[in-house]
Amino acid sequence: MSIKEVAAFFGRHEDTIRNWMDEARAGKINFPLPINPPGKKNLWRRSDIEGWDASKQERPETPVERAVRDSIIKNRLARHGLYIS
Repeated sequence: MSIKEVAAFFGRHEDTIRNWMDEARAGKINFPLPINPPGKKNLWRRSDIEGWDASKQERPETPVERAVRDSIIKNRLARHGLYIS
């Protein structure tokens, strides 16, 4: 897949994909890096992109997301006179 195809797959701009590549090279995210066959620019295997997308959707909740969710639940319960610690 070309960078244009990867961008279309995710519904993002090509610059976003380039940023993800830079972050992956820096070890910040696990986005799959392209292969660079002779005479061609960045190309990805479709299976790598689909696999990364699936793993991203299945990722565990972050501590911040969990805290926000817990706060929302506590506020909803408090409106009904129920309090939890």
